[in-house]
Amino acid sequence: MKKNFQYVSIMKAFIISILMLLTLSSCDFFKKDNEAKQLKKMFQEFSKKELKFPDSVFVFYGKNNLLKRSIQSYTENHLKIVTRITADCHHCIINLQRWEEEILCQIDTSSVKFLSFIYTDNLSYFTDVIYPEIDINYPLLIDTLNQFVIDNNLPPFDNRFHTFLLDTKNKIILIGSPLSNNQLKNLYLDEIQKRKKF
Repeated sequence: MKKNFQYVSIMKAFIISILMLLTLSSCDFFKKDNEAKQLKKMFQEFSKKELKFPDSVFVFYGKNNLLKRSIQSYTENHLKIVTRITADCHHCIINLQRWEEEILCQIDTSSVKFLSFIYTDNLSYFTDVIYPEIDINYPLLIDTLNQFVIDNNLPPFDNRFHTFLLDTKNKIILIGSPLSNNQLKNLYLDEIQKRKKF
C-alpha cells in the first residue's frame, strides 16, 4: 500500500511537472510568436521610410582630423549603407574595421557611400581615448545629440534597426547589418549590384 502511494505521488509530481513545462513552453512560444509579429510589423513600417540625417555632424577622417560639416555632401545622389553605433559599445567599435575588410572591399565606394554614425555624449573622451585606437580609411560621423535615432524614430537599443541600405533618395531598401550573417551580406551586395546598373 505504501509503495502504491509513493508511486502515485511520484506520478502526480511527474504529470504536474510535464504540464507546467508544457504551459511554460507554450507561453514561450506565444512570446516568441508575438515578438516575431512585432519585428515583422517594424520591418514593414521601416521599409516605407525615408531616413533623415542631421544637418551637420563632426567628421573624423584620418588621424586627429576633426571637422564640423554639412552632412549633405555625404548623402546626395548615391546609394548608401548607413549604420549607427554607440561609442560605448566596444564590440561595435571593433566592427568598424570589419566593414572595410568584409563589405567595403567588395563594392565601388565611389558610387555607394558608407556612412557610419557614432553616438557619443562625450566627444573629448571619444577623441582622446577611443578614436586613436580605430584604424579605418573612411569618415566617421559623430552624432553628439543622438539626432539620427531621434529624427528617424529608431529604437535606441535595438541594433537590428540601426543599419540600412538606402537608395539615392534615402529610402530604405534593406534593414539589418550585413556583418551579422552571410545571407544578409549577399542581399546587400546583390541589391547594390542591381541598382548600380540604373
